[in-house]
Amino acid sequence: MTEIRHIFFDIGGVLGSNGWDKEQRQRAIERFDLDPDEFQWRHEEVIGEWEEGRITLDEYLDIAVFYMERPFSRKEIMDFMCSQSVPNEATIRLARALQADSRYTLMTLNNEAEELNIYRIEAFGISQIFEAFLSGSACESRSAGSTIAPSVSRTRSRQARFSSTIGSRISRLRGRWA
Repeated sequence: MTEIRHIFFDIGGVLGSNGWDKEQRQRAIERFDLDPDEFQWRHEEVIGEWEEGRITLDEYLDIAVFYMERPFSRKEIMDFMCSQSVPNEATIRLARALQADSRYTLMTLNNEAEELNIYRIEAFGISQIFEAFLSGSACESRSAGSTIAPSVSRTRSRQARFSSTIGSRISRLRGRWA
């Protein structure tokens, strides 16, 4: 039997709540009195670009929300988006226990936008648990000065027999180690 050495956790839905999924957007629609059809259409038009790092959070909000004057501020909706992120303490405890075992290297795989991903890493207090944070927009390693650029799928396939994934889904990942 092959020994697992690399463990990948998803952030959204595993280490914490989903970041900006259907339920969170529905709460935003209700809280900010957004037109549901217009918001959903605009969101779908740009979510891929935002998650892949081709546009910023500000640009996403310009298109999805602030295409017209609003009675609320950009900061209010950004704070709301962050408030939807709730850590899953049981899974974080599991990750901490696995991290203490030198047999394992822990990393995260995440299809969320970089700004939201960074907020969640800090808010959940998980920056010291994982060796790398692989995001939809970029793959970030805690190792300073690393500039390797393998795709996540190549990394996974090369080490697949030694790896395990703890996550809900993995999509739209592009690899860049920073």
